[in-house]
Amino acid sequence: MHKLKQFLPQKIYLPHTMKLSDKGPIKPPPTMPGLLGDLVETIQKWPGVISATHWDLYRPSVADGADFYIGDNEIGHIHFDGEAHVATDAQISQSFIEQGKAQPFRYRADPTYRHWTQVKITNPTHCENTLALFRANYERLTVLARPVTC
Repeated sequence: MHKLKQFLPQKIYLPHTMKLSDKGPIKPPPTMPGLLGDLVETIQKWPGVISATHWDLYRPSVADGADFYIGDNEIGHIHFDGEAHVATDAQISQSFIEQGKAQPFRYRADPTYRHWTQVKITNPTHCENTLALFRANYERLTVLARPVTC
């Protein structure tokens, strides 16, 4: 057994997400107003982040916000109505919910969304909480995406 194998997760949980290419045409994220625009500008500057238009799932030609990915793994997305949905793991989700910085995703009863977390962005504190949540998930996904080398 390789020496590092004991330190690697035995099972990596990636919450249910759609591949970016399955969501519709890949286009730059739309311009979003105020705090939402500030979030989009910040997140899309992180190394390795792919940002794109988030399409309405029921009306695929209608833009509904901005998506953020690392490779095929969704970090999360922000809707025009100010709601952010982040595809986290159990530890991140529980931590942000217990601290009152996020809420459980409304469709969490569906096991495929069990660790999704949401924030309604209406003020600067919500904006900061959302940025921290996206950053925690970004760091989790960038670690998972790195190849193991010796």
